[in-house]
Amino acid sequence: MLTSNEREQIDTAFKSDFPGDHNTRKQLLTAWKDRAFYAATAHYRASEKYEFRNKLLTLINIISAITVLFAANNKLLATNSSFAQLVLAVASLFTVLSTAVQYLLRYEERAMQHKLAANEFSNLKRKIERYLSINDISNSLIHNLNRDYNFISKHYPLVSQYMWKRALKWRVRAWSDPDPFEGPSFVPDESERRGLEAQLKG
Repeated sequence: MLTSNEREQIDTAFKSDFPGDHNTRKQLLTAWKDRAFYAATAHYRASEKYEFRNKLLTLINIISAITVLFAANNKLLATNSSFAQLVLAVASLFTVLSTAVQYLLRYEERAMQHKLAANEFSNLKRKIERYLSINDISNSLIHNLNRDYNFISKHYPLVSQYMWKRALKWRVRAWSDPDPFEGPSFVPDESERRGLEAQLKG
């Protein structure tokens, strides 16, 4: 726990880096809260996408392996050697390809990484919400939040532009019916609205 003197020294050191007006600081934290919300949404969607792909490949792998075992041990197929060889070849190919794709693309690992990133951004969003409820938002507090955000961004994978646009679409929908618990905490001005709509079209 920092003493009052240590906190004053930190605030003085970062005075030139962050705005000194309380309302401006609150607006800054509100913007960071919304950004953390969009980042969490995008990472959760990316995690779901990779998890679905991993399950699909696993299902293909299981079906192909069962087909290989069935074709190799079925007496009816054994009477038609050319057909049995074709079934075995196709099923074996699907088994090898699905296993190789799972190994090379690491869908399961990527899904977990994006889920962890989403959890971190959600935690950061809740932390900012707690800080927004206090009257004294210090420079040291803003610096710590900025450091946490940078740490998450550097140590977890980035989301694709498509996933980020999906998160921005959530914001566009929230303008007409904002969710007080999960959605953006303010309606953007006209310039920001045009900027986001341009990103969605680009």
